[in-house]
Amino acid sequence: MTKAKGFSDAKGFSKVSYSESVDNSAENNTDACHHHPILKSSVLTHFMVFWISPLFVIANKRQLVDTDVWSLPPSDNVHHAYDKFWRTWEAMSIESARRNEKASLYRVLVRCYFREFVFSGLLQLAFMLFQLGQPFLIIEIVKYIATGNGGIGLGIGLVLALGCVSLCSSLSLAIGFYLNRIIGIEIKAGIMTAVYKQSLNLTSESRLSYSVGQITNLVAIDADKIFIAVQFPHFLW
Repeated sequence: MTKAKGFSDAKGFSKVSYSESVDNSAENNTDACHHHPILKSSVLTHFMVFWISPLFVIANKRQLVDTDVWSLPPSDNVHHAYDKFWRTWEAMSIESARRNEKASLYRVLVRCYFREFVFSGLLQLAFMLFQLGQPFLIIEIVKYIATGNGGIGLGIGLVLALGCVSLCSSLSLAIGFYLNRIIGIEIKAGIMTAVYKQSLNLTSESRLSYSVGQITNLVAIDADKIFIAVQFPHFLW
């Protein structure tokens, strides 16, 4: 298969291959992303999103420019998502070829993000358990109000327990959705980048089989549908 050698503009700049440009931009992004405040933030600061406060202070004083916004951390940029997806895809393609089968995108995604899916599933399970526990606590509170048995300490304990269970229920659901959304963004970025790179490597014969519209649908529509579906996998059970 022929490979795209690179890009050049009308002003005559030297050509740079796509892989070299990706590597160079990844290195530059890695160097710059060390300044991202989330990398050094505490759990509370990360959870409450306090690390973005300096950006609000600057925006209050003047209009923001590109240099005011931090680069993404290495684990969140598109190069990391693509490398993770593509390495797994190549490994699964080799295994499938040995069995005379086609590589399955579903298996690739499961192998890539199995731990993340399991953890978000446990959070979803915790949410359901906390939800089931709330009615029992409410029944106990109603009994306490009706009888008054156990003293004021029991009443305060039941109310605090109900508040803690409600808080844990909300947190587990919110964090679970947050993780699934992060997974969906990484999958969408990896698939879009992979399709784009492979479209550059298509031969003239292959371009007759895959129109621009088909490739655009893969990047714009199919990848977005996967992104949406990944956010709700645990609702199946």
